[in-house]
Amino acid sequence: MFGLGSRIAHLLVGRVFLLAMEGAGMSTSPHTEGGSGVTTFIGPLLLTPTQAATDLAIGRTKVFELLRSGELESVRIGSNRRIPREALQDYVSRLRHDEHGRQHVDL
Repeated sequence: MFGLGSRIAHLLVGRVFLLAMEGAGMSTSPHTEGGSGVTTFIGPLLLTPTQAATDLAIGRTKVFELLRSGELESVRIGSNRRIPREALQDYVSRLRHDEHGRQHVDL
């Protein structure tokens, strides 16, 4: 149902949006508001599993696996499942932390 074409379209739309924002002098990266400790992301706060898969560069099936196992947080809005953008950041941070931990053990 969601092939390579839709993934490419999602990436292109995202890139065009980011380029337009950069052209307007707006920041496109996460940043922390003046000492509040709150990180602000540009773009939608909640992603569909397909969007999350594209952002993580993995397949939809793997995203649903991560959701079922609880490794990736999600919320329900009616019958729709959405993944908070921050949950993607948390998941990647945990992966990096785990990877660094294993590297130290192997040395």
